[in-house]
Amino acid sequence: MDDNRFDALTRALAGSRSRRTLAASLVGVALAAWGTSDAAARQPGWTCKEFNEHCNNDDACCAGKCSPKHLCHCHHWQQPCGPRKCCRKDQFATCCPNPPL
Repeated sequence: MDDNRFDALTRALAGSRSRRTLAASLVGVALAAWGTSDAAARQPGWTCKEFNEHCNNDDACCAGKCSPKHLCHCHHWQQPCGPRKCCRKDQFATCCPNPPL
């Protein structure tokens, strides 16, 4: 796409806004979509939640799964290995060679 066509396209999309405003809006939308849904995950020093800790969404849990009862746990095809790690059931022996008691 040449410069003139790009300018015409951005003007049509932006209406009376400048290209800079349009670009900033698009970047903001992209970052919001790409970011995690748990605001705490963006804070320095944040750590994920261990098994059976309260959660609001999958992003909050170390295992990556927040149950309908809002507790962190492994996916149905995984088995826990320690308080934060889940391993596939068919690879548990190699994934978790020294499982906690």
